[in-house]
Amino acid sequence: TLDGPLGGRAAIWRETVPIVKDFWVTGTGLGTYGQAMLEYQRTGTDRLFNHAHNEYLQLVAEGGVLLAVLAALAALCWIALARRRIAADRSELVWVRLGAAAGVCGFALQSVFEAALRMPANALLLALLAALVVHERHPDREPS
Repeated sequence: TLDGPLGGRAAIWRETVPIVKDFWVTGTGLGTYGQAMLEYQRTGTDRLFNHAHNEYLQLVAEGGVLLAVLAALAALCWIALARRRIAADRSELVWVRLGAAAGVCGFALQSVFEAALRMPANALLLALLAALVVHERHPDREPS
């Protein structure tokens, strides 16, 4: 059903699993989740599930293991760089980095229950926060 503590998300997630199983290597293609659900959706057919309401599950459904592995590697590389930048920052701007990192963590958690990054403004905000965390100042480029 579409009721419950997750607001129908559990049903949506259950109905996304067959897509992942059938297209596990390459997915159905980016941006095709809604079209795939025309075939796979069985619950609540009075409305179409056009998003998985879970960025990670939708990424695997649309991009398969190939895209999921690349995305995970990119995330791990960003985390490693972010840790180095935060540890090396001895200025008062470290608090800006930490605040931006907290924002990135917020997006990561929200992405379990929402598809907020499908909205360009949210994706842009995430990119800005991620860039703030890892930005490297070059003293030789600073104005005197």
